[in-house]
Amino acid sequence: KLVEDSLFVSEIYSLDINADVALILGCGTGDGKVQPGEGSMSLAYAFAFAGAKSVMATHWSVQEGPAADLVTGFFREASQGEMTDIALASSKRAFLRSADNYWCLPYFWAGFYLFGDTRMPLVPR
Repeated sequence: KLVEDSLFVSEIYSLDINADVALILGCGTGDGKVQPGEGSMSLAYAFAFAGAKSVMATHWSVQEGPAADLVTGFFREASQGEMTDIALASSKRAFLRSADNYWCLPYFWAGFYLFGDTRMPLVPR
């Protein structure tokens, strides 16, 4: 049974998204099916196509705790004027500094990535 408030990839392509960054964190939101002449068609690609200037996505399913820590750190850095790529890198380093040996495994933090315009500040400098 389909849920009435579901949003499908085909519908995202037709949206007019005026966003500096779209965060779509979940189970491999950046992975997609490779289409000849197009590359990897994914949920993340759909948001970029619809107008998001930058997209943060994941290569694999992410754990809720580390995801919350990384996104919180990302927005903390970005709110201080850091460009999005620097904000994500700083957030990952801060996560690693505070994590114990188990949580330092790349599985928990390395799957997060940005594409599109990754060198923009989210707030005026």
